[in-house]
Amino acid sequence: MHTTLALLLTVAAAPPAPTDEVVARVGVDSVTHGDLKARIAATHVKGGNTKPELLIEDLINDTLLSQSGYRQGLDKQADVVAKVAQERARLAGEKLVERELSGAVHVTDEQLSQTYHDSGDTVRFSLIVVASQEAAAAVVQRLKAGTPFATEASKSLDPTSAAKGGDVGVKTRGQLEAALKEPLFQAPLGQVHGPLKLELGWGVYQVVSRQLADAKGLELKKPELRRFLESQLKVQLRQHYVLQLRAQAKVALDEAFLTSTGVRLTASAEEQDKVVATVGKRPIRYGDVLALVVSSLGGKEGGHFSGASVKQEFAWTLVDRALLEDAAMERGLGKLPEVDVATRRFERDEVARANVRRLRAQADRPTDERVAAWYLAHPQDVQRPAERACSHLVVREKSHALGMKDRLAKGEAFDDVARSASLDDATAEAGGALGTLTDERVAVISKSEPALAKAFKDTPAGQVSAPVQSRMGWHLVRCGPTTPAGPRPLPEVKAAISARLSAEAEALAVLKHLDGLRAKATITKDAAALGRVTESCH
Repeated sequence: MHTTLALLLTVAAAPPAPTDEVVARVGVDSVTHGDLKARIAATHVKGGNTKPELLIEDLINDTLLSQSGYRQGLDKQADVVAKVAQERARLAGEKLVERELSGAVHVTDEQLSQTYHDSGDTVRFSLIVVASQEAAAAVVQRLKAGTPFATEASKSLDPTSAAKGGDVGVKTRGQLEAALKEPLFQAPLGQVHGPLKLELGWGVYQVVSRQLADAKGLELKKPELRRFLESQLKVQLRQHYVLQLRAQAKVALDEAFLTSTGVRLTASAEEQDKVVATVGKRPIRYGDVLALVVSSLGGKEGGHFSGASVKQEFAWTLVDRALLEDAAMERGLGKLPEVDVATRRFERDEVARANVRRLRAQADRPTDERVAAWYLAHPQDVQRPAERACSHLVVREKSHALGMKDRLAKGEAFDDVARSASLDDATAEAGGALGTLTDERVAVISKSEPALAKAFKDTPAGQVSAPVQSRMGWHLVRCGPTTPAGPRPLPEVKAAISARLSAEAEALAVLKHLDGLRAKATITKDAAALGRVTESCH
């Protein structure tokens, strides 16, 4: 049996490098230097092992799977044909962008210097933000008269500076809002300055320290900075170009429908089929938008990441993609030799993937008896850790926490107090609920906040802890009873065990098929050519 199945099952679709030197032959098919370099690049992006001697085996396996797939006619499957057509259009669209932007990307020395200093210049400062210029001037007068900076900062409109006595910490020039950039790098250290108009209000500030990036370092960084800025500029120019295509095509988005879906990531069949935009004769359906949202953001429902604005953004992404592809195909860019080569490479990879899907689907499914036997044989894998459900509320001062504890002692509900007073926005809406904390999770918390972790672990069930300090502020903690560690019942883990055994059976089916293919195939590798690839990677 052969290795790197994970890579095998997610065959890279990167186009081959320009060189055609053959590094291996699998029957009548060749694996080229370009194929291997492309696989190395794709694997590097994913953080995998990029040793050519390992990846050549993946490419040989992929070639065997594609040969097997072609023999079974998988290249004629509707889903494979559609994906190949989509890839050809995508590649053509990228060629169109490349042609339209050719010669338009130019980075100046001034831009290089600004980017270098935006990331390399640092400053540590304290800041107070108030609502008006008059209030800021009064703050300056009190500070100069001897009022501690931290005292004035406790009333700051900026919650970060208010919580830390005004200390904003170390920031790079690029992290600062525009109004602060020049003043913070020019003002004398240790003195109070202001009022200064800011985005949030009026600021009073004090520079603690600063450091400018070494000018000599700019010359060393220029190539890297140039590549970065060129990539950023290409993105901006691409967006400008697709906006022009949108205007020409007069594409409209059904924003009312997208807004009506709220934060749901589920949809009825009718909703999935709903056309939210049309590009030429191509409909963009809500189901396509949902699929892109889920694949890009992980599919977590609720809040901003599944809201209407995000759905609209992804709908426009699909519109822009369709506009580019249609314009490119109309200009015949789908027939370019380099597009054709890359598309044929993609088709071979897609046929291999279709073959893997076929083999997986044919794998045996575990019976209830086998699941039960595995459960009994692997007790260490079905253990539930000790855990308890906990809630908390956090306020800025210990005196505030004591006041909250008095309110709770007089009968107010913990959930209500947390909703009204807690500074932890992530949990306040849920009445301070943190969910179930396992011993392992509490151990992780203890590394940075030992006092808080101790409260989670030791506070008697149903009682409220004494105020506990952390970097966030002062906490009150309430937890339920501890559920001791022990084996999870079979019904609770049956689905997970079945999925695990199914995955193992699917992997075994693929590997067995590959073993049979390799036993019959004539496979040769050119050690010298492979060595040249290895040398070029170092």
